[in-house]
Amino acid sequence: NIVIVAHYLVFPVTTYALYAVYKKLDIIEQRIYAPFTLMMALLWTQLGTAFEIGSHHYTSDWGLDIRTTDLIHGSFSFFNYGTQFIMAIALKK
Repeated sequence: NIVIVAHYLVFPVTTYALYAVYKKLDIIEQRIYAPFTLMMALLWTQLGTAFEIGSHHYTSDWGLDIRTTDLIHGSFSFFNYGTQFIMAIALKK
């Protein structure tokens, strides 16, 4: 299923982004406010995705048609939204 593959693609994409930030750290330090915070946000993206994949397996619902509120859903929402806030702080100059 393409939806499942798309969920798992987040891991190699963010790992490559972490590698790119690491390799070009001297340039990135000149252009953004907090490179470490950007790297932390990329890690939070992976954590949020791991919770999201767990959530889909837990409910056996890859389309999120079933609305549930539990710790797994709360965790992936926390990390997904938290990533956006952390990136907003990291990328300002």
